[in-house]
Amino acid sequence: MKKFIILTLLLLGTIQAATISTTKPLYNTNEAVKVTVGEMPNDAGNWIGIYPKGASNAWENVVAWKWDGNVKNGTHSIDIIPEGEYEARVFFNNSTTKVEATSTFRVEALQSNAKITTTQEIFNTGENVKVTVSGMPDDAGNWIGIFPKGASSAWENILAWKWDGNVKNGTYTLDALPAGEYEARVFFNDSTKVEAFDTFNVMGVVLNTTVRTSKNSYDTSEEIVITTTQMLGNSGDWIGIYPKDASNAWENIVAWKWDGQVNNGTYTFEALPAGEYEVRVFFNNSFKDEASYPFSVTVAYLPPTVYENASDGTTNGWTTLEGYKKVVNAYLNGNRVIYVPHDWKDENGNPVQAGWQNSGHIFTNHTLFELTKDNQEWWNNRSQRFLQVDIHPYNRWGGAACFDFGVRVQTLQGQRAIYFSVWFGREGRNATKSVYGDWVELAYPITKDLVFSNRWQHVKLNLQEKLEELEPNNRILSVDTFLTTGGNHVIDNIKLTSD
Repeated sequence: MKKFIILTLLLLGTIQAATISTTKPLYNTNEAVKVTVGEMPNDAGNWIGIYPKGASNAWENVVAWKWDGNVKNGTHSIDIIPEGEYEARVFFNNSTTKVEATSTFRVEALQSNAKITTTQEIFNTGENVKVTVSGMPDDAGNWIGIFPKGASSAWENILAWKWDGNVKNGTYTLDALPAGEYEARVFFNDSTKVEAFDTFNVMGVVLNTTVRTSKNSYDTSEEIVITTTQMLGNSGDWIGIYPKDASNAWENIVAWKWDGQVNNGTYTFEALPAGEYEVRVFFNNSFKDEASYPFSVTVAYLPPTVYENASDGTTNGWTTLEGYKKVVNAYLNGNRVIYVPHDWKDENGNPVQAGWQNSGHIFTNHTLFELTKDNQEWWNNRSQRFLQVDIHPYNRWGGAACFDFGVRVQTLQGQRAIYFSVWFGREGRNATKSVYGDWVELAYPITKDLVFSNRWQHVKLNLQEKLEELEPNNRILSVDTFLTTGGNHVIDNIKLTSD
């Protein structure tokens, strides 16, 4: 019988496991400590004591207490206590020896008037956390950190931060957090001593986010209209258009809207080249798509777009990019044409003279001309990919014309200059790719007939096909200007066509 009673008491002891915690891990020296207890028996002798951390349970060590015969499950306010590290301990039945549960916390005296508050008491998952600080000193080492509630300010506990040497009075946006309870803390001078803090929660939210195009198929001349619903509403939400089945990597993006203004609404994108695509929406500057929708773009068979036929007698669309010469409107066999002058010079700045082939000098063409619209705007032709142009060497003294011509284009991989070189054609050279900082030049050989045949040559070139010879995974987004070096030749009927 005695063994049975002992076993019963032991079992009851394991079931009655009291809990205790402070409402936050850090208190100021001017605020009361609040302690929450649970699993308490219905006993008027239960009490809470605050002790210095590590001190014995002797009564003389008690700093503050709650011993009023009414300590039950719930939160209890204790006195203001001095700066230090403490333990809150709960006892049953007026005992001062057997601790039923403990919880550690600390009290710090604020050395400044700094304050930090979150803009909301509750944020949603995926929503950026915004905090406002005031009373900040002018110190480049000030910073803000977000920590789990109750965690120390050790670096391994930090979840989000603003530590860029520019934390002053104002409001700051920090990364989104998973669901949980947190503290925003402010620190001075690169330290981990908390100057001020504020608690907040993050709640899970389930959204049925959608993204749709206004129709399933567009042609290459049409703008793409996209509608989003159930967006999170973050400044970091964005839209990306990708080739179908491509990963979300940044280098695969064809078009995007990433300006802090993407929410529920309708957005218009410029026309795209023919292909299969997906529009995808993302939250909080991430590359994890929340919703996607497929659509296609087919070739629009538009009439040719003529950018220069010389018939108006002007050169308003032409600009000299290199050298001092200018293209001029001239006549050839009674018809208006564009004459493109050359300016070949050796390494000493001397122009080409008779016998140059045997002079030992290396000559360079010091001219480059560009054709835009008459108002100097780029063509921005996103539909037509065939360049057609009439070219005639101007050999009035019997020499050979030598020049490059081509287009400036925007591609998936950035801006490109696609050149067709009659010199490469004459020398039997291969196509080359040259990188000059942000400027990438793709040069292709073209028939030497353009050099020596003293007659009109009609050239038709598939720009997308040529691009893929040197960059197989690239794609033209728009054709923007015509480019040519000076070569003592005339040009007419520059246009883009669909085929």
